[in-house]
Amino acid sequence: MQSSMLYDETLPRVRSRLRQLRGPVRSNDRMAPIWQLIHAIISSRTLDAVSWAALERLMICWAEPEGIMAARPEEVEAVIFDVEHAEPKSRWLVAALRMLHNAHGDLTLGFLSDLPTEAAFRKLRNLTGVGPKAAATTLNFSSLKRRIMVVDTHVCRTANRLGFAFHKDLGKAHTEFSRHIDPAWDGDDLYELHWLLKRHGQEVCVDGAPACGRCPLADLCPSARMVQ
Repeated sequence: MQSSMLYDETLPRVRSRLRQLRGPVRSNDRMAPIWQLIHAIISSRTLDAVSWAALERLMICWAEPEGIMAARPEEVEAVIFDVEHAEPKSRWLVAALRMLHNAHGDLTLGFLSDLPTEAAFRKLRNLTGVGPKAAATTLNFSSLKRRIMVVDTHVCRTANRLGFAFHKDLGKAHTEFSRHIDPAWDGDDLYELHWLLKRHGQEVCVDGAPACGRCPLADLCPSARMVQ
């Protein structure tokens, strides 16, 4: 999935500067893929603190994902009430879990281990409520540690301004951005790159009026050069 067709030295320089600024980002505490998928479905357009608290409540109410699958959507909604769009997310979550169980007989997502990353991504995208970000998150953030970039709204905005992508649509931006990725980077490297760019997008390259004057990437950024 990660083509090197457009690869140059700019993205490694971006990563290096942000790494120097914020330090390396690694995770030794990765969830099982099914729980990562559940969190991905409920977390879109929701603050991290809110979505993680909602996931914790789900895990308290139903210790196993099979319990969520067997629940009524309105029961799930009552647990994740404070995430954005809780009502449709509850329906999508129950539907996605039932689709998985009907197709594979369990909810372990073990079948993903036997698939190439691109095929695993497509399989997840076919589930109700699973967009490109949720599919990539399940593969990269979980214990699978797959080599795939997670593009959320902050990464998408930053990538567009830096010239690594040209669409606000996350699916299109994911495809465009992936072409620039160093072929030597592994799943841990892309996990780090996501969080470095996300935090940069939250704190400096913000929506509306980015703080180009204090941006450590300004000389690498076509958008920043346009406003100087």
